[in-house]
Amino acid sequence: MTIAADIKRVTAELRERDPRWFVAKRLILMRPITHWMHGVYLRSSGWTKGNFYLHPVATMLAYPARKRSLPKEGWNVSVPDGQDTSSWNLAWPKCGEVLADVVLNKLLPEIEATKTPEGMSSYLKRASPFTTARFGAFSYALAGRRAEALELARGIVVPGTLGWVDEKSRQRCERLTRVLERGQEATNGALRRLERISARNYGVEKWWRWEPLAD
Repeated sequence: MTIAADIKRVTAELRERDPRWFVAKRLILMRPITHWMHGVYLRSSGWTKGNFYLHPVATMLAYPARKRSLPKEGWNVSVPDGQDTSSWNLAWPKCGEVLADVVLNKLLPEIEATKTPEGMSSYLKRASPFTTARFGAFSYALAGRRAEALELARGIVVPGTLGWVDEKSRQRCERLTRVLERGQEATNGALRRLERISARNYGVEKWWRWEPLAD
């Protein structure tokens, strides 16, 4: 699957059933986009024409994103109904209908649960265990739970506390620590700026809005 028309066609049923969903390149996301991008990612497969893989997406905008990047996708969602394959195909009968059923009935509750720090942590442990601490620090900061955010951020900043951490993550958490120590107002200001940058880099800025979770 390589063209935008294919993605729009296979997700038409999903978007008709739930108008919150919209297409942004290979991402199918939910409105509104506030602090998280929630949706699914249709990853192309080069082996067979029309094949693609389906991944849930729950990404924090406050954690900086590189320009033109795609969010870290979650686990691969296998095709239901006993089909022995992990990839989907546009040519299957009722492919769009089955995809809509899977997204709305199976994935949506898990994706929406990430709107709390604990829910995000549970999702990350399954989707990307090595990022749990650094995303958790930003998630707690957003929720106004600065003491917990500081504990996680400092654990990343201090070498060896949480195991191996890449230098870029350490630097980001070091900057977050300094902001957290200045209070929630300064924290909100910094997170808002980071969210705007990430929304722009993901190409979803026109759907993004800032709504502070803690004053």
